[in-house]
Amino acid sequence: MIGPAWVGDMVMAQALYKALSAHSNSAEIHVVAPAWSRPLLERMPEITQVHELDVAHGEFGLKKRYQLGTALRSESFTQALILPRSYKSALLPIFAGIPKRVGELGELRYGLINKVLASNKKKQIPTVCNYLRYAGVDAEIAQIKSDYAPALTVDVENQAKVLKAHGLTQQTPQIACMVGAEYGPSKQWPPEHFADLINMLHDQGLDVCILGSHKDAVVGSEIEKLSQQPVANLCGKTSLLDVIDILASCSVAVSNDSGLMHIAAAVDVPVVAMYGATTPSYTPPLHDKAKAFYMKLECSPCWQRTCQYQHYRCLKDIVPKQVYAAVLDRI
Repeated sequence: MIGPAWVGDMVMAQALYKALSAHSNSAEIHVVAPAWSRPLLERMPEITQVHELDVAHGEFGLKKRYQLGTALRSESFTQALILPRSYKSALLPIFAGIPKRVGELGELRYGLINKVLASNKKKQIPTVCNYLRYAGVDAEIAQIKSDYAPALTVDVENQAKVLKAHGLTQQTPQIACMVGAEYGPSKQWPPEHFADLINMLHDQGLDVCILGSHKDAVVGSEIEKLSQQPVANLCGKTSLLDVIDILASCSVAVSNDSGLMHIAAAVDVPVVAMYGATTPSYTPPLHDKAKAFYMKLECSPCWQRTCQYQHYRCLKDIVPKQVYAAVLDRI
């Protein structure tokens, strides 16, 4: 398996791993993926082994792909499922001598792919449904939630340690606010909206923690200052493993359309999500108690990293009171 390069996509790909495991109990699933994803993949019981590919996002890395590919020849893999659509992602299975190579044609990968799936480049079906095609499964979102929904394991010992280290308690409901989005500003709910929401939650007697990577530290601090409430701002202070376990202890997660949103759903936490440049019909949170806000403006979904009109109305028009009501409805 050549895995995706984004957190959310990697979580959604677990639906495929589940389908493959259900089809054959003896099948071994090896995933080639970036080093950052190992902790995530190790929380998926379907995975047999992770093989780290040490290339940066966007890097061609021909030599590294060749070295890892040739090193994997001894595994005698029978087929490779290549989830990314890029040309470079299809090279490693060739180097590994894998006879059956399944994927979309993508970047003109004639010869590299020898079982071609119909293209989903125009985002005609949800990402998770697209992944399940690799296992020959045709399923709607409702069935996926029932049969194939991602489910990450939780380390209760690490959870207790991390909660204590950051002063988090489960005596009152903990609301997680995931404030970042790796893709860009067009997927980020405004900081002032998050701050207003935190004030409402605090007035209701609810605890709040802000979660994100080190890239989200600036926006996390801005939200903390705007709210002027005693929130636990953990942006950049936790590992991906720690975030998984923290989220599993929360009552509700409020999130942009991001990787952490999918992690929250995968540890069975109700999600309230805000969509701007993207749409919940393409990457929905796979949880029965999820609520997605999407304004359906004439200019969205645009799939752009920044708003071409600079108004970001698709996000600004989702008001904190709406989100607050949805949170209370899910506690």
